[in-house]
Formats: sequence, C-alpha cells, structure tokens
Amino acid sequence: DPELHAARFVLAQLFTAMNKLDTAQQFLEAIPHTSVWSQPATFLHINILIEKEALEDARTRLTTELEAWPENRRLYHLLGDLYRRDRLCEDALAAYADAEKRGDRSGALYRSRGVCYAELQEMALAEDNLQRAIDINPNDASALNYLGYLWADEGRNLDRALSYIEDA
Repeated sequence: DPELHAARFVLAQLFTAMNKLDTAQQFLEAIPHTSVWSQPATFLHINILIEKEALEDARTRLTTELEAWPENRRLYHLLGDLYRRDRLCEDALAAYADAEKRGDRSGALYRSRGVCYAELQEMALAEDNLQRAIDINPNDASALNYLGYLWADEGRNLDRALSYIEDA
C-alpha cells in the first residue's frame, strides 16, 4: 500500500539497526514530503548519510530541508553537529545559535556548543555551556566527562572534576 508511510519508516529503522543502510534509504525515499512521516524520515535519512560518511550529501540534504522548513530548530542543531564533526566550530556555533533562536534549549545543544568553544580555546564559554548541559541533564555522560577532563587538564576544581568523571 503506497499510503503506509509509517510502515516504511519502521522498516527503515529496522534495516538501519541491522546496518543495511541502502535498504533503509530505499524505504525512506518512498515517503513523500506531504506525509506526516516526512520529517522523521528526513532525520533518519540524514543520520544514515552521516553513518555512511557521505557528509557532503548530508549537508546538501540538510540545506534543502532548511529551505523547506526554515523554522525547524532540530535541523539547525543537526547542521551544527555536522559542522562540529568536521571541526568547523565557527559554522557549528552559528547553526547552534540559529537552533537556539528557534527554541532549542536542550542539554545536547549546550553540550555541543561547549565542545566547540573548547576546540576554539574559549574555555570560559566551554565551561558555561557544558555546565548548563549538566544542569539540564545531570546524567549527560558526555558533558560530565568533557567538563571533568577540561577541569582536570587545567588543574582546577579537581574534586568536582573527579566526581564528574566518575559519574560519567
């Protein structure tokens, strides 16, 4: 049935979990933009492209989706993550700012920004963003670990750094 978009999405998730990414993509491509499953399919498709290291294709797809959905904060966040992965932190920070302007106040956003600021050697901003991520989600192992090691490397807040690393 060509109208069973939910079934196609679930099958794509299953094939993704089995690492049969080409098959998953075929199911996702059969979901039209008019479907309520279009955006979840888009996110999964972009993540598959990233998994396949087709980063330019992922960026192109994200750009196309941003033209269609310019207020979607999750797309901007994902674009920032893609830039951060390539160590293009200035571009990532701009995308994260766009995500925040559109309402993203997630711990993941602040963690990602903290990592970028650390890459840029802006340690006060890195620390502020990582701590904000932990305040939002005290179980964020990545933020705990990153901030703990940031402090340990600088020889600051050593008791708290050790506690964060152990918690992570």
